[in-house]
Amino acid sequence: MIDSGITIRELSIEDSVPLAHMLSTDAELNKRLGNVEAHVSVGHFFNRTRESCRVKNAVPYAVVTADRRVIGLVILGHADETDRTARVAFWIESGSWGQAFCAGLLSPVLDVAKGKGVERLVGKVDKDDVPGRRIWEANGGRVADETEEGYAYEIRL
Repeated sequence: MIDSGITIRELSIEDSVPLAHMLSTDAELNKRLGNVEAHVSVGHFFNRTRESCRVKNAVPYAVVTADRRVIGLVILGHADETDRTARVAFWIESGSWGQAFCAGLLSPVLDVAKGKGVERLVGKVDKDDVPGRRIWEANGGRVADETEEGYAYEIRL
């Protein structure tokens, strides 16, 4: 695993302040996520994220840098508890794209997943999302499937 100083913590209302701001102001991030740019309130972001995760048996985590800046969101959900597989999705602010510390983004996620008994982590990356692909690959991810839209990655824990 890569020690990049990145940590994750369960999403709090305080963490939602910078995350809602990112979704309200980061045009590049919104384009990557396929969002229509609009003002996102802190309360709406926090409540919508938690409710969406609850329905999907998932947990939202804030992505935090070594200098304690919240730069993104990771969602870890159990896709299949029978075969101990979990699904992960993440985004980070565009100002952090390409930064060396982002290669270690999945390291703390792997630790949390192992602690929950997960044996396989899966996720999807759009074909044009080269930084996202690099993050998976830097953490031992391999392409399990390819579609017209992108790649399905997996990491065996």
